[in-house]
Amino acid sequence: MDSFFYFFAFTPILIILGALLLQPLLDRRADFQDGDKIPPGYEETNEIFIDPISKERKQVYYNSKNGDRYYRVITKPRKDD
Repeated sequence: MDSFFYFFAFTPILIILGALLLQPLLDRRADFQDGDKIPPGYEETNEIFIDPISKERKQVYYNSKNGDRYYRVITKPRKDD
């Protein structure tokens, strides 16, 4: 009987700890592709947004061959902003 108690008592704790540890890996906003150099094959889009985590303005680039998106931090405003 004691083993069932420990199983049901600690399983939710382990699930919550596992979710907290995996969250940075599964969060799509935590994209490590951010940078200044635009990779080849990416085209500039008109989409600009403010990152909710870093509060930085980012320009979106799109690769039409594989559907990937690349986010570049905007350091200075454009002429039409």
